[in-house]
Amino acid sequence: MVIVVKAPRLRLAVPFALSTVMVAGSAWLVVGLPLTGLTQVVGAAGLLFFGVAGGWILSKLFSHRISLILDREGLVDNSSAIPGGRIPWDQIARVGITSMNSQRFLGIDVRDRKMLPSSDSAFRRWIDDVNLGLVGYPVNIPSTSIDRTLEELYDLIVRYWKEPKAREELA
Repeated sequence: MVIVVKAPRLRLAVPFALSTVMVAGSAWLVVGLPLTGLTQVVGAAGLLFFGVAGGWILSKLFSHRISLILDREGLVDNSSAIPGGRIPWDQIARVGITSMNSQRFLGIDVRDRKMLPSSDSAFRRWIDDVNLGLVGYPVNIPSTSIDRTLEELYDLIVRYWKEPKAREELA
């Protein structure tokens, strides 16, 4: 048995609608207002940021990708735009539920961050450092990207992490 956690696509409809509104507002700043160049720069930055975010959300809305897999070897995180990848059970140092700006996350810290697939990218190492500073964990699974509560997922991960014999039921 492998435990598969999918992304709840319906939950992404509201963030997609909000990003669409922000793209429209940013476009209005760029072409609709006869103001200074500063508003056009802010509008262009908003177009870029919210356009990319909206595109990522849209791809998730129509995707059947899996957010998280728990198997005998560990877990595979694919829950965010910059996923943590495979994390072996013996590399997990701690797990906890955290939040920032009313968004809740399941945080995972590892013993050796160099073993994360993301360690090959300087940008991803920087993101991990930022995550670590903001919420206390380098790998974060957002509550909006999983089809169960963070508490349920926390209990599953802690069970398989702390009880190696329990992993035998996983494929």
